[in-house]
Amino acid sequence: MKIGVIGVGRIGSVHARNLASMLPANSLLIHDADATTAHQVAAELAGSVRPTVAALVEDADAVVVATPATERSDILATAMAKGTAVFCEKPLAAELEEARQVARTARRTGARFQVGFQRRFDPDYRRLHQLVASGAAGQLIMIRGTAFDHRPPDEGYQLTSGDIFTDCLIHDIDAARWIAHDEVVAVQADAREVPDQPARDDGIGVGTVVLTFAGGGVAVLTASRLNPLGYDHRMEVLGTRLSMAAGLNGMTPLRVLQATRLPGTRMNTAARSGEMPAFADFTERFAAAYRAEMRAFLDLAAGGGPSPCGPDDALRAQEIAAAAATAGRTGARTPVPFSRDEALTS
Repeated sequence: MKIGVIGVGRIGSVHARNLASMLPANSLLIHDADATTAHQVAAELAGSVRPTVAALVEDADAVVVATPATERSDILATAMAKGTAVFCEKPLAAELEEARQVARTARRTGARFQVGFQRRFDPDYRRLHQLVASGAAGQLIMIRGTAFDHRPPDEGYQLTSGDIFTDCLIHDIDAARWIAHDEVVAVQADAREVPDQPARDDGIGVGTVVLTFAGGGVAVLTASRLNPLGYDHRMEVLGTRLSMAAGLNGMTPLRVLQATRLPGTRMNTAARSGEMPAFADFTERFAAAYRAEMRAFLDLAAGGGPSPCGPDDALRAQEIAAAAATAGRTGARTPVPFSRDEALTS
């Protein structure tokens, strides 16, 4: 089986390296708009370069699309028309209506299609998902998400996936829906800049989203482009029977103050933070999840059952992120109507 990777920048190169470790030699095809980069990655991974997207799609049995979001929709349409299995980084497209069209095409063609929400493959996030599904956590009361990057992207880096809601918090929106096993019916949000930092093009360095689920639970999701102590992405679930956390450990960049600790008590070592160096970035924190999602995609490409994260779920997360961006600008409580039936008939 030949697997093509289209776009080998930050995340595309991660996927290419993971695939190379899982595939026989000479099974990896590479294309990038920067031919030098494509040849460098291909040489490192014993892959081969295709000069155009069309040439790669023609030769590949499955493709990973990790180009900028502004350049994805035509590539995805070409691959789906050929019947090629597709892995697409989030979001589906830069614009919401484009994303809706991608999802419609996927449904119409019956495409094998997986979207890159890697938190679904993180072992601890998966455990949260399972405990809520089993009823062990009781009725969901609240989900709380933390998405703090160590520092903003380097100056000159082109952020093509949208503002902090669509580029960053969309991961937590998807994870919250997935963990809750419930649908979002309303959104509130706030957005502002990180204090004492250069203004970003999208004008948003800090974002907060409150989601209301149909079953009455809520999710409070927070994001910042700056955390002085390091990369901190985690999620907590409060149920009527259990309170649980994914991603809270000795590498969590959080200074724990112990002045109020009672004499004779010991701090829970599972929650003690800051003992070891913090994760450098998302590629290190979610390294196991990225490997697992590529393994799942290979299974999907080989005909191994339903997608673990299909385009309808990705579209829903993007619709909610767009509603959050609107609510962040206006301060309004924004209903999020479920649009899948409308899309099916379009």
